[in-house]
Amino acid sequence: MQSRVEKAGLPGALLPGIVFALTFCPVSAALFFGGLIPLALRHQVHIVLPLFYGIGTAVPVIGFAILLSVSTKLVGTLFNKITSIEVWVRRATGVVFILAGSYLIVTNNFGVYLGF
Repeated sequence: MQSRVEKAGLPGALLPGIVFALTFCPVSAALFFGGLIPLALRHQVHIVLPLFYGIGTAVPVIGFAILLSVSTKLVGTLFNKITSIEVWVRRATGVVFILAGSYLIVTNNFGVYLGF
């Protein structure tokens, strides 16, 4: 299959390129093949415009990937810190609930006013 595509040259590579582009992002493919390629051919800049288009569409994807990678690492670090603090927060919450429950039992069941 590869040798057949190599023999077909640039036109042979165009059809699979169109199919892959339509598969991944139809709007981007329509802009590229319907607008940019005819414009590049008309103005005799066969490489420059597609190159700028490729860079322009790749930069946001790369930026988003970097942002996602960094934020995932930060979330993992934050989760580890929260996990170590969580043990003490649970204990403190337990003590508060035991004290509040004890206060309510003493005041409601025994009628003792503790002054709080």
